[in-house]
Amino acid sequence: LSLLMILTACSSQQVKKEDIESNLTTQINSNIVSEPILANETINISTINSSTQNISYGISGDFAGNYKLENFIQRMVSENGFDESTLNQLFSVARNTKLMPTVIHERRRGRTINNYRTGKWDRYRNMFIYERNIQRGIAFWEEHKDTLNRAYETYGVLPEYIMGIIGIETAYGVNFGKQKVIDVLTTKSMTGDRREGFYTDQLEKFLIMTKQANLQPDELMGSSAGAMGYGQFIASS
Repeated sequence: LSLLMILTACSSQQVKKEDIESNLTTQINSNIVSEPILANETINISTINSSTQNISYGISGDFAGNYKLENFIQRMVSENGFDESTLNQLFSVARNTKLMPTVIHERRRGRTINNYRTGKWDRYRNMFIYERNIQRGIAFWEEHKDTLNRAYETYGVLPEYIMGIIGIETAYGVNFGKQKVIDVLTTKSMTGDRREGFYTDQLEKFLIMTKQANLQPDELMGSSAGAMGYGQFIASS
């Protein structure tokens, strides 16, 4: 009888890997884990049903435990129809710019603004009007002339004005900014910036804009103030 009990106990531990994965999938899908899984097998998580992606595990990374951000996410879900799990994943990879090394960018010789006084255009025009940038502008206008003309016909804004803004702000797309927009806006809106209300609004507009345009919000680069694109506009603009 003792031998029979030992053999029975040993056989009960021989759980097949397929049974383990099936059991784990069932438990996760029902969002209930009733008991631990006993096995020494390595489970391939990629085999788990894709429906488990909808489970929300909260925010990790630089903004873990930030109650302002948690409340913001809940509001974006309830008011704007965002998926909570998707937002948690996005903000888990966002960086707090206050914790990042400060990068000092030096301007090229001949276009420095050291010791200049703010005011008249002729005091800093040489930063933008130089032969290389002029040639960039000519090429950009030629490439995008149909779009520029359509903008003029629709909104009444002359191509010259649009070209002037783009040339000054990004040198016709050469420099969109050195920081990720999601990092800047999250940091300024969720870590006690004096204009956090303004930046919270910008973060909301940014997420809505990227969702509508099918853009990846964790990839867009911008300025240290969250401005982006050819014209370096903020999201609400």
